[in-house]
Amino acid sequence: MRNLLSLVILILWVSGCASSTTLPVPTSLATGTTEWTLAYANDENGVRTEGDIEALLNAAKNGQEVRIVIADPEGYYSTEAENLSVRHGIVYAQNTSHVSVEYQGDSLRFQDDSYYWMIIVSTRGERDMIRWSVGAHDPRGHTQDKVAVRWFVR
Repeated sequence: MRNLLSLVILILWVSGCASSTTLPVPTSLATGTTEWTLAYANDENGVRTEGDIEALLNAAKNGQEVRIVIADPEGYYSTEAENLSVRHGIVYAQNTSHVSVEYQGDSLRFQDDSYYWMIIVSTRGERDMIRWSVGAHDPRGHTQDKVAVRWFVR
């Protein structure tokens, strides 16, 4: 419930902002009695735009929870990092629990022919996405692109 509330607050806040690759997310997101704090942000080229990479590296090393907010041409997407990896000073966040959705007017719905999709993003601005059919091991696509990411820690 806490994660849903965090996402709803973020979506409501972002919904009033113009679409761009600059993320207009506040430095801290109040989520009930817990607070997420911006540790680091990078643009789609991996260039630091806010925060301190050392703060994010320390959070990863200490097992803190990390939430990522991704900007792309479609809008904004927020998710918690299920796994973090650090190598050569680069932080990677992985999430494998997505199921495809689509907007129908102003409503977000699961797609009729749903698929699982998994992502990895890095502080270099890289995003790797792979998709597989639900209930089968049929590939549905593999995309690699560059995105701006804001990294929040709790």
